[in-house]
Amino acid sequence: MTMRVFISYSHDSTEHSQRVLELATRLRQDGIDANLDQYEPAPAQGWPRWMEQQIAQADHVLVLCTPTLRRRFEGNEEPGVGKGGTWEGLLVQQVLYDAQTYNRKFVPVMFDQEDEAAALPSVLRPYTHYRYPSGYEALYRHLTAQPAVIKPPLGAVKAMPPNPTSASTAASASTSTATAVAPRAQRSQGMPDTPPAKPPGAVGRLDRGQRDRLIELLLGCQAMMDRSTRDRIVDRLDDITPHIHRHDMPQMDIDGIVSACSTRAAGIERLIEALRFFEGKTWAMDTVDEFIARVQNG
Repeated sequence: MTMRVFISYSHDSTEHSQRVLELATRLRQDGIDANLDQYEPAPAQGWPRWMEQQIAQADHVLVLCTPTLRRRFEGNEEPGVGKGGTWEGLLVQQVLYDAQTYNRKFVPVMFDQEDEAAALPSVLRPYTHYRYPSGYEALYRHLTAQPAVIKPPLGAVKAMPPNPTSASTAASASTSTATAVAPRAQRSQGMPDTPPAKPPGAVGRLDRGQRDRLIELLLGCQAMMDRSTRDRIVDRLDDITPHIHRHDMPQMDIDGIVSACSTRAAGIERLIEALRFFEGKTWAMDTVDEFIARVQNG
């Protein structure tokens, strides 16, 4: 499919217009259907509508940036001067506004001698710009969707053996946590009264399945469904980690609480013990404070 390109530029000088024409000619020689006003000196529909149609129909619009074009794009030109550039600038801004700044159409281009700070309109600064003629290859690749670097296909995840020095510690922590976290079917018959053994100074490290079961356990606690209760717990757990963020969804709050407890020595074990203690009880504000104290201090 032929790529259609419209070139928007300001008539700074005869020399500048000639350089723009040379770019358009080169693009056409390289298979891109480039168009600009010099090819159609008297459009029957009039200049404003012709410019609007060219922008709408083009796959890409090259904006040849100069200080003059920037001045007109940004509405700072003297009255009655450069009306075409001012009008095209308004059209460009409207398209970007309607697209909420998502841009695959407008491509800023500057001749090599131009100063970026002086030439590039503010509305186009967030997007990749190209130099001409030094950056013609990169520009051509962009217009024809032929990147110089291709992302390779995604391979399979490699299986990595555990570090021998930490294997025994990991096994011990996994056994302790698996004992502490019960599935929902077992919880429906009541949680055991005997707390799990917790190694001194241990940090709760959960695998994915254990973490999911613990979150399920917390979700099964009716008090955790109350936003004010979760907010109070999160406020008090800020001294454990600064990375807890509040959410409207209980699961996301609870996930943060579990993460906070897992960063503190024996935090996971204390969290489970506190849940056992408060199972079936009504959670008032002083109950929440006592729960947090148990989580933090054991």
